[in-house]
Amino acid sequence: MRLLTEEESLEQLAREGEEYNVNLSRGGWEDGKPASLPIIDIASWQGDPPPRRSLWGSWLPLHQTTMLTGAGGVGKSLFEQSLFTAIALGLPFLGMETEQRNTLYVTCEDDADELWRRQDAINAALGVERSDLLGKLFLSSMTGELDTALAVETERGTIEATDRWRQLERACCEFDVGLYAFDNATDALAADHNSIHQVAAFVNMLTGLAIRQDGAAMILHHPNKAGDDWLGSVAWHNKVRSRWVIERGDADTDPDLRSIKNPKANYGPTGGAIDFRWFEGAFVRDEDLPDDYAEQLAQSIKVSRENEIFLACLREREKQGEGRLVGPSTGPNYAPSQFEGMAQAKGLKRAVLKRAMDRLYTIGKIESHTYRNTTKGRDVTIIREVPEAPRTYTPNASRTLTPNAPEQSARTPSPTHSIPKGITGAATRAAAPNEAGGDE
Repeated sequence: MRLLTEEESLEQLAREGEEYNVNLSRGGWEDGKPASLPIIDIASWQGDPPPRRSLWGSWLPLHQTTMLTGAGGVGKSLFEQSLFTAIALGLPFLGMETEQRNTLYVTCEDDADELWRRQDAINAALGVERSDLLGKLFLSSMTGELDTALAVETERGTIEATDRWRQLERACCEFDVGLYAFDNATDALAADHNSIHQVAAFVNMLTGLAIRQDGAAMILHHPNKAGDDWLGSVAWHNKVRSRWVIERGDADTDPDLRSIKNPKANYGPTGGAIDFRWFEGAFVRDEDLPDDYAEQLAQSIKVSRENEIFLACLREREKQGEGRLVGPSTGPNYAPSQFEGMAQAKGLKRAVLKRAMDRLYTIGKIESHTYRNTTKGRDVTIIREVPEAPRTYTPNASRTLTPNAPEQSARTPSPTHSIPKGITGAATRAAAPNEAGGDE
């Protein structure tokens, strides 16, 4: 094989650079030869450095890529559309100020009609009209499209930009976009998500566009099966300068509650958390709820907690064996009396535990069961938990409160325990949607 001359080697490197999507006009090559590194001219630094800027509190740094993760159905897409609406209008969001910038949210998760439905709920929560968003908020749905990838893997193991990426660049330039997001990473990168180099290169692509737009980029991602916050290489975490994760509240006591945390914030404090909840199709803080609803919600959460404490005590006694089972009637094994003082009771008194027991009978969570105790030679009535049916989610509805009566269990409690009438406090209103309207 003939050895290439220096000139031929440089020409080959130039061709390969083009193949790998290296932009030769941006300092990579000069006159067919490799250029020097882009050295910063420190002499040009005069006065104080420019302050760091963020588009939402201190959480969304300018000229960087932020990654948002969370379990499927937790509400990442709704959160993103809500945040982008607030920033497009320069309105505070979940208690933090925003800097007004035109925003572009691209999703491969939801179709145009779902974005419309979701947007109307967001507008209602923020008190704005559709006309307020014109020329400021831009939405794009690629649901059902095959060619969603912004970058693909080459035969050489690198990545290169696609026509879809060039469409994104053009849209950001045409609409003067200062914040863009792509939902989600699986659709955006058609390459090896476990490759440190490929993931790092892709995040660099996103950040480069953010810098050129004097704005910020966001990428939505999914957790892996092992429970990590993101799927794939650690480069997803290392390359972004800010990372957020949304978590769901307790499914039994407060299913509409959410919390967003920032476990990584290179340019600000980490470990922050903001609590919010799903309400009428949007995300709001408790302090922004209508007064009457907030009062009902607080009561509902309180009694749901009491219900769960009673069940925790019941499960503990069942684990301890037959001799530790409790009953519904006053006497030595009366459940509220036996539970009072248990660690699982968390300080609740007998009267409160009795109210919880009555509610749980009413909503079919517990039942009385009579069996023959051969040791004692008599029938014994105990309380046992009713197995829970598989949880199903009703789209576009909350589960915390509802004007309707709670659905009764198909199993009827034994007549050995009378059920008081008018018991309140059951968790009501159908379940918050699987992502408040569909996610993943």
